[in-house]
Amino acid sequence: MAFERCNLSVLSYANGFTQWHYRTKDTTLATGYFNSVADMLRKGDLMVVNLDDENTRTVTLYRVKDAGDSGVTVTALS
Repeated sequence: MAFERCNLSVLSYANGFTQWHYRTKDTTLATGYFNSVADMLRKGDLMVVNLDDENTRTVTLYRVKDAGDSGVTVTALS
């Protein structure tokens, strides 16, 4: 599946920092997955991602490593 903008929402915003929520059935968030919303994301933003597939429901916290003209890169926090 591809990124779906309607599944991305703001949880909180303060002082130039945004915490996002994203729900998907995709099993991987490859480099460039969020490129279509590069204008909305900022380096350092956090993203709570719910992965809902048929058998498993997981939640992972990601940090926006880079967001700009070259695209968006996120990294999972452990």
